[in-house]
Amino acid sequence: MLAEHSGSMPVSDKQRSFTIMSGSMPGWLFRLCSIIILPLMAILISSAGVHNPLHDGKHKPDYKLIEKNIKRKNSGFYYPELIARFNEGDTTLNLHEKVHLYFGFVFQEHYRPYSESSVKTLMNNIPEKDIHQKASLEKIVFRTDSILNENPFNLNALDYALFALDELHDYSKFNKRLFQARSILEAILHTGDGLSIKTCYYVISPSHEYHVLGYLGYRFGGVQSLIGNCDRLSVESNADGIEGLYFDVTPCFNHLSSIFNDLIEQKR
Repeated sequence: MLAEHSGSMPVSDKQRSFTIMSGSMPGWLFRLCSIIILPLMAILISSAGVHNPLHDGKHKPDYKLIEKNIKRKNSGFYYPELIARFNEGDTTLNLHEKVHLYFGFVFQEHYRPYSESSVKTLMNNIPEKDIHQKASLEKIVFRTDSILNENPFNLNALDYALFALDELHDYSKFNKRLFQARSILEAILHTGDGLSIKTCYYVISPSHEYHVLGYLGYRFGGVQSLIGNCDRLSVESNADGIEGLYFDVTPCFNHLSSIFNDLIEQKR
């Protein structure tokens, strides 16, 4: 089981004023990243070299095989059973199951990669002076629960839920949400290193690109480029000398294409 939260972690209001989408992130999110990423990297390093039939040498997810497996009740990856375990925070889920959960979500009816703004709207509607009030925090938890019931892989909602649960000292639920956030990142980071198109990270939502960037300790450099089915995000100057990270967003394009085709059919 991954390390859990056992106490409060104070952070200044000034730190919280930054946002992840502007190339920085709130101080509370930085502190969460240290809890999420360090154990996560240890897991990925320890599992390196293990044969995984779902991936080729670059850990590219096999969407066709994943779709087949999650529809078969006797496959060990049947989606209704996996998602129920994920929603309960079942820490016995292994890496292959997490890969099926994350990438298998693109085959579910609630998959909408470009509709993750509702939680930000909620946060924008809460005055800054009230953000630490119990009523506001409980409102955030209630709203993020609703969002995550429909889309369990909404990292924006998970981030804000973690913030509110930490403030409320609800560490049991905090640990469950933390496990879910780690599981998503583990599935993404397993797919590559993001340093080239050939070794890109695979994501099912464009917003996840910015979360990965932030969780790895980098800041968005302000330039987003589309190269085939890959997004390239520039990165601000850093000690690693990395200038940009690459993300495959094929499921997002497929979703848009499906919507476009449906509109054409409706007009006929």
